[in-house]
Amino acid sequence: QELSSNAISHMPAKTDVMALEADLDKLRANLEASNDSRPKAVLLLTGSMNPVHRMHTNVFEIAKRALERDHGFNVVAGFLSPSHGDYVEYKLGNATIPSPHRIRMCELALEESSWITCGHWEVSMPSFKDFPAVTRALSSQIAQRFPGQDIQVLFLSGADHCYRCRLDLGTPYGVCCVGRGEFTEKLRARIAKMPSPPTTFYLVDEAVDDVSSTVIRERALRGESLAGLLHPAVEAYYLQNVVGAKS
Repeated sequence: QELSSNAISHMPAKTDVMALEADLDKLRANLEASNDSRPKAVLLLTGSMNPVHRMHTNVFEIAKRALERDHGFNVVAGFLSPSHGDYVEYKLGNATIPSPHRIRMCELALEESSWITCGHWEVSMPSFKDFPAVTRALSSQIAQRFPGQDIQVLFLSGADHCYRCRLDLGTPYGVCCVGRGEFTEKLRARIAKMPSPPTTFYLVDEAVDDVSSTVIRERALRGESLAGLLHPAVEAYYLQNVVGAKS
């Protein structure tokens, strides 16, 4: 029996405990191999990933370099967490890519990374969880699995999202904000007016390529090249299983 696209979009790719535990494999391996005494940090990026593209993965590398160079962290892992199907469908409607496909493309994009992994917790929940809840859940899971390691989870975000959500004004968790056009300067101006700057907000002064999932979807439907926008394995999967399924 075939499932409707609406039913498929709500099916998580992985839900069992062992699969969710496997999300921590790269973090576990890096902790075992490290003798670095600097404070440990883990990066978390959430979003629709509809589809995942090179900017999503490049921003991790930019943030890791800056945090280790300028703020004295040892970044031991990164988690790319696709949003729940309910949220993506609310936001994008018929343009929503079913969750199993979004998950699989994230896995393909990160296959060669030694430190970034696809997180399955958010998409496997019964309903949508916003990024603060996802950040708390990851922090709790890491604290339980690696007691005594004192690993700080930093929510990774673009400057536009940080500005609109006022993340520079203080959060219960750390935030790593990567520059995105005019919003970087807006954040600097707002921080400059504060009596004391936030101690767990890290503004990375390096812009990321402005790649849009919307543009990628539109180009794909027109049959235009996606070269350089997607990882090769993601591009092949996307064209065959998502674009091809609609044609």
